[in-house]
Amino acid sequence: YLLLFWTFWFLTFTVRTILAPIAPLLEDEFGVSHTACGALFAFISAGNGLALFLMGIFSNAIGHKRSIVLSFISNGLFLILLSQNTVFFLFYPLLFLLGFTAGTYLPSSLALITKVYSEKLWGKVIPIHDSAASASIFLAPFIAYYLLKYTSWRGVFLIVGLSFVVITLIFYQITRDVEEIRVERGDTKRIFFEIVKNRTLWIISLVLVFSAGGNMGLYYILPLYLSKELLLDISFTQKVLGFSRLGAFIFVFFIGFVLDFFELRKFLFLLLFTSGILTFFIPFSEKDHMVYVLFSQATIISAMFPLSFVLSSRIIPLEKRAFAMGFIVSVASAVGIGLIPYILGIFGDNLSFALGIKILGILVTVTSFVVLKIKE
Repeated sequence: YLLLFWTFWFLTFTVRTILAPIAPLLEDEFGVSHTACGALFAFISAGNGLALFLMGIFSNAIGHKRSIVLSFISNGLFLILLSQNTVFFLFYPLLFLLGFTAGTYLPSSLALITKVYSEKLWGKVIPIHDSAASASIFLAPFIAYYLLKYTSWRGVFLIVGLSFVVITLIFYQITRDVEEIRVERGDTKRIFFEIVKNRTLWIISLVLVFSAGGNMGLYYILPLYLSKELLLDISFTQKVLGFSRLGAFIFVFFIGFVLDFFELRKFLFLLLFTSGILTFFIPFSEKDHMVYVLFSQATIISAMFPLSFVLSSRIIPLEKRAFAMGFIVSVASAVGIGLIPYILGIFGDNLSFALGIKILGILVTVTSFVVLKIKE
């Protein structure tokens, strides 16, 4: 099951990552500003965050397997519609809806995975599953670079959309013998308020906001920073973006096997603190050295999400787990992956991307100390 769920999460995450390497092409074709282009990421992340929050609640009632099937079918539909779009501002509602349908996957998949595998394996299984996100971040620029040799950005959206038709059939076949997980409707309101009142989950959410901002939030805006502000070639930009994420893919696998030797809370602090320092120094890097700084920063910060999922899974019982995952990831998605790229786009239009990235690095570093407030 793990390999198949890894593939599902890879393709679902690619819905978002494939947008970053083609964003400069959209900006050029439609003649819009950095802020307008940065808003694309805000809309897809807002939809994603809303879905993560709502589906964390309602997927318990309708069933996690049905939620995932609904996600796959809807993803394919909206990607196909995006491939046919000719008006830039229609990207906003379409990407919001795409983000919403993609966001229905994660809470349900984590609930199913933690049901299939015993708790003693979560420290390995969850990071390995989440490495699909790092793999998507790493491979998306190369996938885009390869596909754009033979088709336009429209063809890229269409190909990814059709892929969801295939995985819907695969998922239906392989999960027929997995028992459905549901929570009685009468318990939904009680569990919701218990989750919202949980101080530890709010702290984890804050940590993940800046983890997401330093990871995906920065990833979204890097192609614009490199190609528009530093005036680097777009093909070079895509290669740098891809290679900088190679370490993240490997590191998340490595974390799954060494986690048992570290105290989780202190390990999270060390990772986030180091990531913040490296983020701050990205704008100071020369062209020849930037790839090494980006590589180190992306490698370290990539572990924050899977390790936070492990921590949350240990704290929250099974019947509340989809709620909790949906809650913390929705906050991180809406603010860290949605609002932060938009703000960086405003910096790019009015001041500079470099200044925005420096401020982000400072905020990530300061937030690392909040990790020490988490109670296991």
